[in-house]
Amino acid sequence: MAEPQSQHPVLLEASIISAMRRRIDYLKDVVTCENGVLAECLLSPVQADAVLKAHMANLHEYNRARDNAQKLFGLISAHTGDPIASLPAQSTLSANDKQAFYATIVEQTRALIDITLPITSNLANISSLLYFALNDPPVSRKINWCGFYLTSPDSVNTEHPIMVLGPFQGRLACTVIPFGKGVCGTAAQERRSVLVRDVHSFPGHIACDSASESELVVPIIVNGSVIGVLDIDCLEKDGFNDEDTKGLESVVSEITNTFGKSK
Repeated sequence: MAEPQSQHPVLLEASIISAMRRRIDYLKDVVTCENGVLAECLLSPVQADAVLKAHMANLHEYNRARDNAQKLFGLISAHTGDPIASLPAQSTLSANDKQAFYATIVEQTRALIDITLPITSNLANISSLLYFALNDPPVSRKINWCGFYLTSPDSVNTEHPIMVLGPFQGRLACTVIPFGKGVCGTAAQERRSVLVRDVHSFPGHIACDSASESELVVPIIVNGSVIGVLDIDCLEKDGFNDEDTKGLESVVSEITNTFGKSK
């Protein structure tokens, strides 16, 4: 029997943020007030994020957040005459369909990226999206660390480049990893994804979290330069497979495509 799908709070949160941003574009800086006077619109994408976050302090209350966001879209529709202001369909995921899972993650990553913000701000949200999307039901993977190591600008043109700890979700982590060292350094040095089904069998593995049993690292290459890596650890051996590699490479492609174009 097919496994039932269920709503996923983190993906829904990203969908609402994206939809808010799209709808705000229609306001064009002014709204018509009830008394017919034109007033400056105070709702910016950043403020919209804050509005949603205020309702999402507890992820289990995402239905209430959705209801409030829908009311907001109703007001936007009333003021702009735009009849299609509505939230996207609620996100559903299957624990067994990785292709569909990562397709959704890529879509949400694209929606979350804000080119006006520093890349670290974007990576912070992406690490949160991935960590909770992988760990929350119905997917329920035993992911214990998800985040980024970023190439130190001062080391780029040196003989021994290093990466420093970037945005992440999980326990305390190593702060500096040289290129060529450990799984992350190998992925950066060789400019390829590295899938390790059993970290104890990987020569030179850097055990930032001794509970990790498997690891997947994807390099982030922008305009020909490795600017960092996406690193994900799992509490189980064989926690990742080739589908995960392909899926996470697609997520990283959204980052590289966006920030490559912005240069």
